[in-house]
Amino acid sequence: MSTSYQSRGSKGLHSDIMLIVVEHALRDDPKAIKKLLSLSKDTNSLLNAYERSIVKNVIVGGNFHYQVLPSRRWPAREIVKPCSYHWLSELHSRPSIVKYLVQHPISNCSPPYRTHVRIGDAQFGIFSDAARLQKTLMLKNAGLQLLYEIADCTAGLRAGRQLEFLMELDTVELAVLGTLVNILSNGYADLVQPLSGVAEGRKIERACVFEDKLLRYGPFFASAAVGGLNTTELDHQWVNEVIERGLIDLKDFETGASNKLEPSMQSKLWSIFCQKAGCSNIDRWLVASELIDDIWKDPA
Repeated sequence: MSTSYQSRGSKGLHSDIMLIVVEHALRDDPKAIKKLLSLSKDTNSLLNAYERSIVKNVIVGGNFHYQVLPSRRWPAREIVKPCSYHWLSELHSRPSIVKYLVQHPISNCSPPYRTHVRIGDAQFGIFSDAARLQKTLMLKNAGLQLLYEIADCTAGLRAGRQLEFLMELDTVELAVLGTLVNILSNGYADLVQPLSGVAEGRKIERACVFEDKLLRYGPFFASAAVGGLNTTELDHQWVNEVIERGLIDLKDFETGASNKLEPSMQSKLWSIFCQKAGCSNIDRWLVASELIDDIWKDPA
């Protein structure tokens, strides 16, 4: 490569060195690509020509073959192709979203917040010991990663892919995912109830709808629901509209006005879990808690 890049009054910077500089810049901040692409026409051409190679060098040892869905509201969520600058930026942003949700009250499950996973009137002390904070942190991180995976598997919009994904998970992964979704949905309902003044019954319905949408849209949905990182008022409004639409559909089904309501993603998840674990729907929380206890017996 013989092309040289230079600013006024400076020595030229050869293209091979330019690529190394770009790689270092993108490791620190993938969003810097916007400024780099606008430096000059020659720089733009170079970076577009070597886009795939640059991204592969920045993410060493990654899976370069899967598409992802960007962290933004639907329906304006296009598929992000692997090894693109947009793909790199999306993957770089996800740890920050995970950290935000892990630390936010929406995921609190230890004193003085929720000390158990709840379903109806049932209570199980999965997280009742504050000394087991490390276990809850590991569960949250593992569950949020699975949430990203189930959202990403819809890239390409092939019908039924999320159900196939759930079928591919083992009982431990299903327990972790189902428990984390339950924690986040109850957290969301607890946070919005004082603001909206909804009754307890309506709160449970709202949590059920949130569970379903969370499994369909991934962690960004939870982040946007509580005004998280890099979200806007429009994102928050989108979440509210999705929840309200889900509540209307649920009411229409309950009153007989419609018979088109499909089983929620969460109910499908637990149905698959019960089949694989060989337990009843009533016992699922007890079995799930035992599985979670077994995988993280002695948190460091």
